[in-house]
Amino acid sequence: MPQSRCALVPAGSAAGLSGRLKHSVHGWNSHQSATVSVREAIYLSGPHITYTPLEALSPAAFGVLNLRDTLGLRSCFNTVFRMWNPSGAGAGAGAGAGAGAGATVQGVFHPSYRSLQAQTAQMLGQQELSIIKGGGGEFERHPSKDIVLFGLREGAHIQQTAAPLLDDAHRLYEAGDIIDLKALWHGRADDPFAVATVAGTAVLALWTLKAAPTLTQADQMARSLWDMRHQTEGQSA
Repeated sequence: MPQSRCALVPAGSAAGLSGRLKHSVHGWNSHQSATVSVREAIYLSGPHITYTPLEALSPAAFGVLNLRDTLGLRSCFNTVFRMWNPSGAGAGAGAGAGAGAGATVQGVFHPSYRSLQAQTAQMLGQQELSIIKGGGGEFERHPSKDIVLFGLREGAHIQQTAAPLLDDAHRLYEAGDIIDLKALWHGRADDPFAVATVAGTAVLALWTLKAAPTLTQADQMARSLWDMRHQTEGQSA
């Protein structure tokens, strides 16, 4: 149940943004992958990206989620916790309703939930939000497919389609594929599809943050940030 929460920052160049973007992720089962773990890889991103496991963020919420083991099926809390926005000054298990990131992104598995979660976020007073049907229900873009974004801009509902980034047909996850995130980050692994997945997902987050006014400009910014990732490691990685 990983979920991303991004603090809103003003638009600017890729170089300027690298030290100002702050991204907070909270979730639960990201450690269960046999090949990729957010908990182990997050250190590559530096101090501006944090990951908080649900059991540390709120033991009570973690206990409720674990009712799945008792009930034998998922409950509504799986969706509720995906929409939780605890990030921000003073955020934590006891954070009040006023705490929270100014811009958020959410992934869903069932397409019908996109509009429902946008409507709920609007009722909760959120302003900037993007929701996609992502791989495994996460906020992860498939670069070989178009993707429909639901959400909010300045509190108003939006729906926009992002075009594919690659022409080749490719599953988001191929059986037996092992992605070495560290090698990919340091340029020792050559995997255009994996890079397009990373950069393409960043495009949607940057657009949500209003770091770029259009998806095309956000794509250019995401590519620049990826290309500059080693030049700016002292600031953001």
